[in-house]
Amino acid sequence: MAMFKLSVVWTVLSVLQIVPAGAYRSAVRDQTFRETPQASESKAETESEALPPPTVEEWIENLDLNNAQARADAAAELGKLGKKAAAAVPRLTELLSQPGVGVAAVKALGEMGGAAKDSVASIVAKMPGCQSMDCPYMVAAATSLGKIGKADPEAVLPAMEKALTADKWNIRWLAATVCGDLGEKFAAKSPLPKPDLPEVLQYLNKNQADVKLYVLERLGEMGGAAKDSVASIVAKMPGCQSMDCPYMVAAATSLGKIGKADPEAVLPAMEKALTADKWNIRWLAATVCGHLAEKSLDVVPQLRRACKYDSDSDVKKAAQESLRLIDEANVESPSS
Repeated sequence: MAMFKLSVVWTVLSVLQIVPAGAYRSAVRDQTFRETPQASESKAETESEALPPPTVEEWIENLDLNNAQARADAAAELGKLGKKAAAAVPRLTELLSQPGVGVAAVKALGEMGGAAKDSVASIVAKMPGCQSMDCPYMVAAATSLGKIGKADPEAVLPAMEKALTADKWNIRWLAATVCGDLGEKFAAKSPLPKPDLPEVLQYLNKNQADVKLYVLERLGEMGGAAKDSVASIVAKMPGCQSMDCPYMVAAATSLGKIGKADPEAVLPAMEKALTADKWNIRWLAATVCGHLAEKSLDVVPQLRRACKYDSDSDVKKAAQESLRLIDEANVESPSS
């Protein structure tokens, strides 16, 4: 009987020992499972922070991967390194025509500045057949060539001067845009020759809208020397249907510049144009009178009539704005 009691007591003690031990092991195991992912992530982050960034050579190797996105990403990373990644210029130049990669490649070349000067001809030559002004490659190429040109004008300007006479409109647009970005560098390195008026005017007959806009800009720059172009500028006005017609705006600006240099060459034509049949010619005349400000005092009666009685609301607004500009200029310069 005593042995039986001892056995029972021993069994109870064993159970009491096993249960806490099992519970402890279970708690430790659960805690381990909960902490392990966090610990692993922390360890991975620490190791990642300790690793050096990819080298230029690694990114250049990635330019040869089969995945287009990987190549584009590599180009973008090389661009961030700027001139330090100059060794990538030849390979980036080869990628300019690759779909999905070309835009990233041309952007990267721009970030390298003068170090990418040998890519200029290829950037122009790889221009795709863009159909509109929102072509990503066109915009990126213009920006990049501008950056390269600011660092090394001689590497860019000769190519742009040649591109201004290219057959493709988008290459001419590219060249004109880059020259504008370079500003004084363009003027200093490639001064424009004094244009011959008859030669310039013949380009108003071209069908390309961008050519006409360029001609109008040049005529405006000529000032009074372009006084014989006034009638042609008005006569070549296309049948614009809205206020966002580029020719209308460019023509008004150019005539304003010519008129400021030689009012008598412009104002009589504008006074006549205020009664034209086409609304856009009347709008042009009213707007130019505003550009000339106090020089248009003699046309104020016609502008007042247009402001009140013209059949087109845009012409009325233009006449009203011109009257305001003339009035302000006359108050500021009463002796004029």
